Amino acid sequence: MQPPFEFEHSVEVSASAATAWEVWTEHGNWPADPSTDWVTTDDVVASGAVGDAKRLDLPFVRSRVAESRAAERAVLEAEMPGVTFRFEMSFEPLSENRTRLRQRVTLTGPHAATFAPLLGPVFEQSIRDNLLALADAIAGRREP
Repeated sequence: MQPPFEFEHSVEVSASAATAWEVWTEHGNWPADPSTDWVTTDDVVASGAVGDAKRLDLPFVRSRVAESRAAERAVLEAEMPGVTFRFEMSFEPLSENRTRLRQRVTLTGPHAATFAPLLGPVFEQSIRDNLLALADAIAGRREP
């Protein structure tokens, strides 16, 4: 069954998957969303790590890293009553020094259809903007 909301966007970068992962996991490279009041995270993107966020128009949300495979994929999940937000970030090697970054968000749960029209457009724009900013940060990094 298809979730009430899902969106996926990708960009290609001239860097290895390992370098792209290294840049992405430096939290300072996670662009700030202007609708976010604050964010805190564990220092690592590893399964079980947690982070907290407070959007200006929503209650505090705790997220956790549900899955993490360095230089391949990470899945972050956050829950609010009746809805689960799932953010998947993948690093697909296209060649030795070329990688496709793909981010996907899904909303599931009994209240997902209620949240989808409110948050869907925000997620779509922020994912596009954040992937472009990440690509810029990766472009500024030299391969080892």
